[in-house]
Amino acid sequence: MDNKDNAGNDLVSSSSITNNTIESELENPVHQFENLKPIVEPDYNKYRKIGIIVTIALVGIVIVLLIISAIVKASHNKVCVPIEDKVINAAFDYAKANNLLPKNAGDNTTIKLDTLYQNNKLNQSDITVKDNVCDGSVKITKYKNDYIKTINLTSCGYCTSDKRYGKWSKETTKEPSGKNMIVDVIAYYNYYTYEDYNSSWTKYLRSDLINKEISEKYNIALPIEQKNLPNIPDEAKILKIEKEDKNYYRYRDKRWKFYINQGGNYTNYFTSEPPNGYPNKDDATLKYTSWSEWSLNYPEVKSYRTIESSQGYKWYYLKGKEKVYWNGGAYSVNQPSDKYNVKDKEHGSEKMYRYRDKTWRWYNGNKRKYSSYSSVAPKGYTNKDNDLVEYTSWTTWRDVSHVNDSNRSYREQEVDVYSRYRINYRMTSYMKLDKYLTLKEFEKETKLSLSDILQQEKTDVDVIYKFKYHKIDKYYFYVIIYDNFNKWI
Repeated sequence: MDNKDNAGNDLVSSSSITNNTIESELENPVHQFENLKPIVEPDYNKYRKIGIIVTIALVGIVIVLLIISAIVKASHNKVCVPIEDKVINAAFDYAKANNLLPKNAGDNTTIKLDTLYQNNKLNQSDITVKDNVCDGSVKITKYKNDYIKTINLTSCGYCTSDKRYGKWSKETTKEPSGKNMIVDVIAYYNYYTYEDYNSSWTKYLRSDLINKEISEKYNIALPIEQKNLPNIPDEAKILKIEKEDKNYYRYRDKRWKFYINQGGNYTNYFTSEPPNGYPNKDDATLKYTSWSEWSLNYPEVKSYRTIESSQGYKWYYLKGKEKVYWNGGAYSVNQPSDKYNVKDKEHGSEKMYRYRDKTWRWYNGNKRKYSSYSSVAPKGYTNKDNDLVEYTSWTTWRDVSHVNDSNRSYREQEVDVYSRYRINYRMTSYMKLDKYLTLKEFEKETKLSLSDILQQEKTDVDVIYKFKYHKIDKYYFYVIIYDNFNKWI
């Protein structure tokens, strides 16, 4: 079919135009990009430099703000801390002078600054911050044997407690410690009934079984070993330990040999061998010498000599890692002193010897008639040989003295203070309430005041404490800026 219009002109089809165009573009491939703009990549280094500059600027601003904050805090502390100290001290002194200090555990009293101003305990000029005369209160709470003072300053400029300090912490059973904080304590109560008992008395104990130091808790000297105290139930609470002292005594008697003089001549000394002119030995006057020192050398053998042997060792103590020997490394059977406390078994031992001799009085002529040892002269024995003396053994300790005028001349007595103990203890019931309550809750639950319960017979209150605190706000500087900004606008 011919492609002609109404006038008879030839028409060109769209398909032929398209084909011609495609063929032309394929013959000139560069032509299709002549009108396109080139793609330009962004300058990333430029943005990176800007980011670094901004970061440094921000860090610098933060550092400057921190420095300013520290300076502001320090300058405010110089003002606020003395004010807080003056207020707390004045409130406590006022409460003490007026018998307002809480007496029972957990009780509290609040002293208002208005009261302190009115009673001339504070000068308003001393408690003023930038024309702001401080108001507020101090809460004093009885805590164990001490008091916790909680200050709350209001209308006090930048020293106002709510501005200066952050939010209150949650309650905790651990008492907070540290500077730049306000601490508050809340008491929680429960109660119980009890019975008090006394244990039996212990037997009397020797003084060497008792501590020299006084117990700070019980204010008495306690036995060294716990087992020497009375037995009480494990769940018992010790209220008091009683101690009673009593003198105990022991004695020994001095005894001599007495004799009847029958005209003989005796030496006034003792020897092992006969002196010249005194050929006779009186066996009744036998007396031993003291033991000699231990020696490595075997002693000379004598008929009147007794010889003993034992193993000797070198003794030393450690000075750092160095061994320091006693007497230059000499041997000793016994430990020479507390200082030289190590026996040197590495070097072995050596046999050592000591001895003692028998001695007598010697005489010529008639022999004396000696008695046996006695504290008093037997009948007819008018002479006492003062050199022939011995002691009886010590008696056992007794709580009665046996020294009197009739035996005082020969009896020696020692005194020791014995002690016995008794424990006063308390057995408590279970807590009456399911849980510990605040004072208000406690009195509501029991329908009694705390003082009423404390006055009940064999009833006591148990108190636990929980603390909360707030420290100087770390955003304190910015709070000051915000407050001032609001004033400026």
